[in-house]
Amino acid sequence: QTSPTKPRRNYDEQTLIPVTIKMLHSSLSSPASTSSSTAEFHLQDQRPLHMIKFVGAVRSSEVRSTNLFLDVEDGTGLMNVKVWVNDGDDCSAIVDLRRKATEKDGKYVRIIGQLKEFDGVRTVVANDVREVEGGGNEITYHFLEVAHSHERHLKAG
Repeated sequence: QTSPTKPRRNYDEQTLIPVTIKMLHSSLSSPASTSSSTAEFHLQDQRPLHMIKFVGAVRSSEVRSTNLFLDVEDGTGLMNVKVWVNDGDDCSAIVDLRRKATEKDGKYVRIIGQLKEFDGVRTVVANDVREVEGGGNEITYHFLEVAHSHERHLKAG
């Protein structure tokens, strides 16, 4: 018996890429392939987007029974962020996030997740959302990291 095999993903390319929201909105999407049901995104410099990281200010939030929606702005654009939450989750970060969701407006957060597109609207499905603490150092560092990552990719290519 032969079973159809899916081509394996190159796991070396699945890195955490620091980005700005403008980079996410201007990224290129390729249609869903036969091996995956979702579209794949590439930055303008052709780096594939798997996991992304960005820092921004929460402009609005909405708590629902199974998820939390955040509108996050980083100075380059506004992005919808969806965080899935289970009622049984007792992870301290998730409990803290739900408790503080209504008071987070205007606070800076660091988000790690994946870019998805639903009905033509790009959304980040977050794996981790943490409040930025300790002044603006992490915000400044993030934007420097975005520039450094882009320049390193250009020199390598």
